[in-house]
Amino acid sequence: MNLELIEKKTNEITIKLLDVDEAFAYLLLEELWADEKVEKAEYKKGHPYLDHPVIWVKVREGKPQQALKRAARNLSNKFKSIREDFIKTIS
Repeated sequence: MNLELIEKKTNEITIKLLDVDEAFAYLLLEELWADEKVEKAEYKKGHPYLDHPVIWVKVREGKPQQALKRAARNLSNKFKSIREDFIKTIS
């Protein structure tokens, strides 16, 4: 997955998600919404074939980059757990 930084401020960040589908963008957004340090998080996409998804995050405290890292880590842990359960079930 490639990311492009569009804008970074003290408590806000905007990133473009390159070569990522909308499903991942929504999963990331849900993790951001669940973070109590995140004030707002939005997903934007223009043309379905020409534009890349854009995530905007505003935090109450801390750095917005850290909020994105936490969200990615939480997603990774969830998928690891799902993978382990799946392997255990089919073994």
